[in-house]
Amino acid sequence: MRALPAVQEFLSAAQKTDTRFDTTLDAASEVEGKLVCNGPASIAGKVTGTIIAKGILVIEKGAIVEAQITAEQVIIHGHVDGKLTANISVYLTECAVFKGELHAPNVQMEKGARFDGKSFMSGMVRAADPDKDESVTSPVHKLHDHLEEFMDGTASAQSGK
Repeated sequence: MRALPAVQEFLSAAQKTDTRFDTTLDAASEVEGKLVCNGPASIAGKVTGTIIAKGILVIEKGAIVEAQITAEQVIIHGHVDGKLTANISVYLTECAVFKGELHAPNVQMEKGARFDGKSFMSGMVRAADPDKDESVTSPVHKLHDHLEEFMDGTASAQSGK
């Protein structure tokens, strides 16, 4: 399964530099308790507890996360054990290991990703309102639009708009 082009661009940029993240925990970091991120965040170390991310959350390769996670969008390269709730999407790369309960309207997994648990995919697609000439929006459209803004450097600290 191929990732959305915007996700591929984001993954590529995220691997080259961490300057796009408001919060970065390196591989030597260990956090126990509640971690609140108000913008894009990258975790490469160990986190136990609760993570609340108001933007994109990237769990890097080698990271070990045992937590209840709430975020807009999550990209997993490392190990996650717990309950994950994403408002827009979850993307598991080929080296991702997820164990637990996942709630998201859109989930993508690359070949090789490991998933052991339950997945709940509640729909967030809303029909267009013909009186307002609105286009149909879905979690995929929101993710694509947000990632394009993020790559252009125009995303706000609060995502999901």
